[in-house]
Amino acid sequence: MSGLGYFLGYILGFFLDVTQNYGLAMILFTISINVVMIPMVIKRQKSLATTTRLSKKQNEIKKKYANDRKKIEEETAKLYQKEGYNPMGGCLIMFVPIIILFGVIGTVFSPLKNTLHLPADKVKQASTLLSEIPGIENNTSSRYDEISIITLFPAIKEQLTMFNDEELQSIEEFSKSFNFLGLDLLATPKTSPWSSMLWMIPLFCLIVPTISTFITQKLQNDPSQQNQPGCMKYSMYFIPLMSVWISYTVPAAVGFYWIINGACQAVQTITVNHFYSPKILTAKSEIARVKLLEQQERQEEKRSSPKYIEENKDKNANKGKKKRKN
Repeated sequence: MSGLGYFLGYILGFFLDVTQNYGLAMILFTISINVVMIPMVIKRQKSLATTTRLSKKQNEIKKKYANDRKKIEEETAKLYQKEGYNPMGGCLIMFVPIIILFGVIGTVFSPLKNTLHLPADKVKQASTLLSEIPGIENNTSSRYDEISIITLFPAIKEQLTMFNDEELQSIEEFSKSFNFLGLDLLATPKTSPWSSMLWMIPLFCLIVPTISTFITQKLQNDPSQQNQPGCMKYSMYFIPLMSVWISYTVPAAVGFYWIINGACQAVQTITVNHFYSPKILTAKSEIARVKLLEQQERQEEKRSSPKYIEENKDKNANKGKKKRKN
């Protein structure tokens, strides 16, 4: 996901220039990502509404062909095709946040290349130099070499001769932006002392998404939820648990993003559900279906009326005369 991380770094870098604080920049970055994803959330809501509406028809098919599994699958596929419904569409949308998360990890792991967008060859030289400095080489990890350059910048500034003065100034200002509410967002909870309070990051990575999931289930409480594809049901429990482990083992900035993202999704769910709740969408769909049936009935009545039949006879007769003349 290095390419995605490079792109997201431009957005994060923009907010960093505005706020001069990595924590505030991450909050604005996360909010902007969630705003962009609103159309996808609405699409997921519509997919859920379609699932709700089709569940009754699916149950009828299962009852009608109870002893013929192949027939059930065929009739269900025809139903989906007729309704233009893709049961896997909601699953794909569910995993978009995970893809973005890996992009964020790429941004956090490589802040010099992906956020400051410094030349990759210079960053590589600095990383190589870091592993050769006496007293430092054993305290750094190649996985976090760019983060190490930032955290150790005051001590190694004079040796970073591969960067020009402007680039050194950018790194120095960047290194001062990671303190947010007393938390060092570049540190890793797994390797940090208890007193650093970074253990709160994994904890809130479990609490916030769980609350968001609870709100989602509460607002969309419907018997048809039981008919959701398995990926949509189990991902709601799997993702928060996965986030705890990831946020415990990587720099705190990743877990901080996940916390803010969970809070944004809770607000997003409440807002979108107000305007696009499955019940409202299902009701609108039923109204549209009834109107279409009424329109079809009126057309059938019109076609079967004596006046319509007589008019069509005259039209057909006139067409026949014109053809004979030609």
